[in-house]
Amino acid sequence: KEAEHKMVALIDEHEITRKANEKAAEIIEKAQREGKDIRLASYNFTASLLDKVERSVDEIKKTVVASKNELKQ
Repeated sequence: KEAEHKMVALIDEHEITRKANEKAAEIIEKAQREGKDIRLASYNFTASLLDKVERSVDEIKKTVVASKNELKQ
């Protein structure tokens, strides 16, 4: 009888461990997907900001060149 109880306890413990491992794997997979999504969004956001900076620098350069040309006249 005691051996049966130990066997049932071991089976229950094994099942709990198996379910915990499955849940852990799901959590890790979800975290990795979300991390990838966040990385991609941050790269896109940074690229967008750099495009804006590039346009601003181009406008500033045009203004500087125009100002230099006016000084030459």
